Amino acid sequence: MDNPIQYCTRAKILLTSHPLYQLANTSMSLGLGAHSHNSNCQMSTEKDHLSYINNVLIKEIEEKLRPDKLLEFEVEHSTGLDGFMSALYTINMKVSDERNKKETSRRLLAKFMKGDEHFRVSSRCYIQFANEILIYSKVIPYYEKVLSEAAAQSTKAECWIPKVYAAKYGKIDGLNSDGTTSNESVLVLEHLKEKGYAMGPRLYLDKPHMLAMVKPLAEYHAMTYALRIKKDKHLEELIKSIVPLPFVETADSTKNFYDPIYKVAFDRFFDYFNRCKKNLISKDNSHDIQLENNINRLYTKYGKTPTKLLEFIRTIHNENDKKYAAILHGDFNRNNVMFKYEGDDSNPKDCKLIDFQELRFGTPCIDLSFAMFMNMERSIRHEFWMDLLKFYHKTLFNTMSEVLKPNDETTKNLLESYSFDDFNNHFTKYAFYGVMICMHFLPWLCGTEEELSLLSQEFERDVHGELFYSTSFAAGGDDANNRIFEIFKHASIMGYMNVI
Repeated sequence: MDNPIQYCTRAKILLTSHPLYQLANTSMSLGLGAHSHNSNCQMSTEKDHLSYINNVLIKEIEEKLRPDKLLEFEVEHSTGLDGFMSALYTINMKVSDERNKKETSRRLLAKFMKGDEHFRVSSRCYIQFANEILIYSKVIPYYEKVLSEAAAQSTKAECWIPKVYAAKYGKIDGLNSDGTTSNESVLVLEHLKEKGYAMGPRLYLDKPHMLAMVKPLAEYHAMTYALRIKKDKHLEELIKSIVPLPFVETADSTKNFYDPIYKVAFDRFFDYFNRCKKNLISKDNSHDIQLENNINRLYTKYGKTPTKLLEFIRTIHNENDKKYAAILHGDFNRNNVMFKYEGDDSNPKDCKLIDFQELRFGTPCIDLSFAMFMNMERSIRHEFWMDLLKFYHKTLFNTMSEVLKPNDETTKNLLESYSFDDFNNHFTKYAFYGVMICMHFLPWLCGTEEELSLLSQEFERDVHGELFYSTSFAAGGDDANNRIFEIFKHASIMGYMNVI
């Protein structure tokens, strides 16, 4: 059994300081006269955000609070690393509960796009924020409507996410500075800590946490399949509204920030494998021999262009697999979910999804394989892997059945075409996606505070620069490299590298 990684400060930054859980320790109270960042670009600034909250957003929130009344509020700005693509604010409110005739405290989380034009374009902020707002404002509300019309008892779409108070993208009245032509984004959600939610364990997740995490994901994915079987025209409109987020450069894109991220991830893994091959591969072990062949084939085909493999998986080239294309979360990891706990029980009672900025339309493996490879340590991964896949599929199938209520042979046959065996065959073809994300992300989790601060800084300044490359190459050291290698071993044994 693995010894737990000491995930250093990255675990603290990602898992215990997430803004929907608690503000970073560096939070500060702000008023309308707070200092704003200098910018030569016509982007919204901190001053704009605060003015918008005070003059526009609060009025909209008051309407959502009715019949309760807002008595007073204060705004705090999180300055931690968590929001390096977002400006994050907590709105602390005192509210008069008109039903119980008493005062209560409530907290909301407000999220705005930040950065200058170069950063927003190069990091694809405009795509990511537009897609995230689409989920909160259009997709999940429509799923709620469908489930309500189907009189679904066990599946409630509104339970998958925090309550939404505002979700806007585009030219936003009251936010854009004078003369600003840039699109902006505003998202306001309930602060989940108030309802007993918290981030999960700092290291790996155990079986109860993985089950809780996968359940809402399966229900969410199931809605695409059920609506496709129903030939729902609005589903197609939602899918067309998703702005594609490719892993490779396109004719209308700037320099691709995925390229340097995955190039250094591949370079460091192959460097480690070649340095340590004698200790990693036994010539007497058939699985090891197959693994070495798989790694060599990966290097030959994609060693210099890893994003081409990511793009191959994203776009689902096999026609028979396209029925599994779904509206996804896109970045489904433990730092993007919140667990609900009760009393001293360490097992979660519920799980909510947050942060849909990497939203894509594609194979569910983009969500599921990442979550499974990243969040389970080696012994649980080997023991629990198939059980978790079956749980995901059972939840998926049950949700589809709730929506469809199949009572004719055509619908029954279409539903049965999503059998576990068929799903598992699909998963086997595309599950290597999760391995690739771990190649990039695990070293960050294992890095020192200094490495992480520098990586965050260089990601925003110059992700194509030598300093970002060298820091990414070294972060976490061979401890991270070995953990990635163990993930490769599992993927090879399961047949997930056969797609290469």
